[in-house]
Amino acid sequence: MALKGYTNAEAEIYRQKKLVRLTSLMGATHVLLMAVNIVLAFTPYSKAAFVSVVIYLTLFGIYVHGVDLLGELGYERIGFFKAFKIVSILVYIVTFIIAILS
Repeated sequence: MALKGYTNAEAEIYRQKKLVRLTSLMGATHVLLMAVNIVLAFTPYSKAAFVSVVIYLTLFGIYVHGVDLLGELGYERIGFFKAFKIVSILVYIVTFIIAILS
């Protein structure tokens, strides 16, 4: 079903752009949570990093779902998103360990 004023092809392009924005936003929140873990490492509240794990895993699930959908839709520049998916989890684990051990 087309959106009002759009053809089906235009509506599909709009949905894909919206999904790219959402996936990029989820990636940015991952980077933000990593920065929060580093900041927590230098404060007496480093144990609060455990709360960020729940938030991160929820956002990571949304991000992975978005990347998979983009792949199914045939998005051309999916390589960056797939690489960030792997790098993100590894860097988050490192920043979490730094926050907990400090």
